[in-house]
Amino acid sequence: MLTLFSLSDALTLIIHHQLLVQQQQILTYAGVPGFNGPTIDPSALYIQSCVCSFLHSAFYLRSRIGDKQHISMLIGNEKKLAAQPVLPIPLPPTYDYSGQQQVQYSGQYVQGGY
Repeated sequence: MLTLFSLSDALTLIIHHQLLVQQQQILTYAGVPGFNGPTIDPSALYIQSCVCSFLHSAFYLRSRIGDKQHISMLIGNEKKLAAQPVLPIPLPPTYDYSGQQQVQYSGQYVQGGY
């Protein structure tokens, strides 16, 4: 079934894409993990959406409890995170032609195994 977009739908998609690119550039420049410039890669977009969700929650929490308590909580979390071991992030399994599963690692590492 062929679906035609209206002009307003097309403009909405263009504006959405421009907003996404600007957000990716700003967060890349700010050094936020998971952002390495504009991309449309689904796995990168998933990671970026998780990071943005976390940031949104952090800003919301900060506005609710105040700067002083929020900074104190973040310092405590930073100390806990620094004490956790650094573990490699496994990639999804791949299979060779014999059907044997092979586990690969991305070369990226994460604190605490998350």
